[in-house]
Amino acid sequence: MAYVSKEDKKVIAERVKTLFKKTGFKGSVAGQGTGVLKVTIKSGPLRLPVGPGYEPKSDYGESHYVVNPYRFRESKGLSQEWKDFLVDLEAAIKQDIWFDKSDIMTDYFHTAFYIDIRIGDRKNGYQEAA
Repeated sequence: MAYVSKEDKKVIAERVKTLFKKTGFKGSVAGQGTGVLKVTIKSGPLRLPVGPGYEPKSDYGESHYVVNPYRFRESKGLSQEWKDFLVDLEAAIKQDIWFDKSDIMTDYFHTAFYIDIRIGDRKNGYQEAA
């Protein structure tokens, strides 16, 4: 069963915080006690991505983007800088904690947890650092 424990979230949050500090991004990690680890990138040095699959969500008048953590490498809407950062973010999240023993042929799904990555949030959007 997918589950983010308190200990796993603490370790992942430290890794992500270190990556954010190194790359100039700011954000948060949430999801303790659920099956989904949620990473929100609140601000950073890169512009918001545009293109297929990365259309802005205009709730509350601000723009934010929902990243598909399983297909971002193939996205035509992401710049190479975003792809490089997301690869590093994925590595920081998964490392030795995450696993996927799912077998879709037998309809068996077993993973450590699911990952939700958002660039900006519904309330405040994404702030590009100057």
